[in-house]
Amino acid sequence: MINKYKNLLAIVFWITIWQITATLVDKPYIFASFTDTITSLFGLIQTEIFWLAIFKTLSFTVLGFLSAFISGLILAILSYKHSFFETFINPILFVLKSVPVASIIVIILIWFGSKYLSVYVSFIVVFPQFYYTFLAGLKNVSQKMLEVAKVFRFSFYRKVLYIYRLSITPFLKNSISTTCALAFKSSVAAEIIGNTISTIGEQIYYSKIYLDSASLFCYSFVLIVISFLFEKIIALLTYKLGGKV
Repeated sequence: MINKYKNLLAIVFWITIWQITATLVDKPYIFASFTDTITSLFGLIQTEIFWLAIFKTLSFTVLGFLSAFISGLILAILSYKHSFFETFINPILFVLKSVPVASIIVIILIWFGSKYLSVYVSFIVVFPQFYYTFLAGLKNVSQKMLEVAKVFRFSFYRKVLYIYRLSITPFLKNSISTTCALAFKSSVAAEIIGNTISTIGEQIYYSKIYLDSASLFCYSFVLIVISFLFEKIIALLTYKLGGKV
């Protein structure tokens, strides 16, 4: 019985701890209670800026994510086919992986401004992950299977569908959770630093300015839900991709 509802019990437990802590602190502007947060959420969902912020952050982050996905796949194919290209691109990828996200955000702000900041940042943060994931999957392709495909004169489409796809999918499944979370965290961090207009990041920034912790918790909760749902959608699509034809 307990195992059946263990997730629900865990959620109720931590919400109770949250409420008790807020009561003990007794400073809503520093630590809002669960009830204050829910009340604030119901108030926010009735405003236009709330939905506009969600739409803008979601669309910009998804755009950066999908751009990184496509670019990572294309460049991984080039590296797989031409070893010199892999050697050529490695220093750039090392820099992208090593430079702090905050530095990337500031550089993009200086160069391009804040309008599409979250698109650029989510792309730069996620791109190396996708590149290495696709490259690892391609390098894992069975040479024996390629020889069989050559003997039976598989078309390019059939080789992609039955050999390359099945090799890449397991690696892609393992990286989905990390890339989705990174995309949204880096995107909103960029919006906060760049104070990008009509975004979740901007609303979180204003929550800090006005010491509105209830609003801060609301937008943070919404961001977690959006990231979770997006991850599940991408994971489902990846599962379909790796399923039986």
